[in-house]
Amino acid sequence: MLLEALSIQRKALGDEHPWTVGVIDALSRLYAQTGAYEAADSLRRKALALNRKRYGPAHPRVAGDLGSLANLLFSQGAYAEALTERRQALAIWREVYGTEHRTIARGLNGVGRILIALDRYAEAEPPLREALAMHIKLQGEDHPEVAGSRIRLAEALVHTGQFTEAESLLLAARARFEAEGDTARTQRADEDLRALYRSWGKPEPTTPLPGSS
Repeated sequence: MLLEALSIQRKALGDEHPWTVGVIDALSRLYAQTGAYEAADSLRRKALALNRKRYGPAHPRVAGDLGSLANLLFSQGAYAEALTERRQALAIWREVYGTEHRTIARGLNGVGRILIALDRYAEAEPPLREALAMHIKLQGEDHPEVAGSRIRLAEALVHTGQFTEAESLLLAARARFEAEGDTARTQRADEDLRALYRSWGKPEPTTPLPGSS
């Protein structure tokens, strides 16, 4: 159906019309969801090129396309290229939004996530710290995105041997997940804490964490 819609839009409006690009974007996402990554990649790059031509290289739509391409590349294990695209998106968001914005914080987390996948843990720490500080300032200590930022920063810190701070971050995130009744994320935080204690060589608490079984 989307292929048919794309054909109709191209004939009626041309490749560069925003509606046509929107259909290309939707089709790329559909292909990615079904594991057809080569087709998804080709369409994602097509949408990026069209939006660059229409809006210029430093437009939020272009940044969004770059971020989507980075996510697609990450899902295929192409981490180095994903990092390049994610950093380009982040540079645009900084130019558009200034020094502090939730989109910038999410972009910083995205950079940190890729660096962790590349085993570049020390490099991941600065963007992840900046992201966490920004989320706290803009959204408050108890926001779910703050908990997620704490988890990601803790992951980098475990790999660089900063166990005490990593434990504090994981416990704070776990408490937020439990307070929200998010059982799945609470359990994942418990698993992260057990992995931390193994890396640290520290026994797990003899008293179970609140809410754990």
